[in-house]
Amino acid sequence: MYHYVQAVLAAIRSAIDALLFQHRPPPGFR
Repeated sequence: MYHYVQAVLAAIRSAIDALLFQHRPPPGFR
């Protein structure tokens, strides 16, 4: 269960990062 939650959180976090990156690249990306 714990590993499943970690996997879900990682997927959500990566999705949010992708959406944010589309709008505005994070500072210090390069």
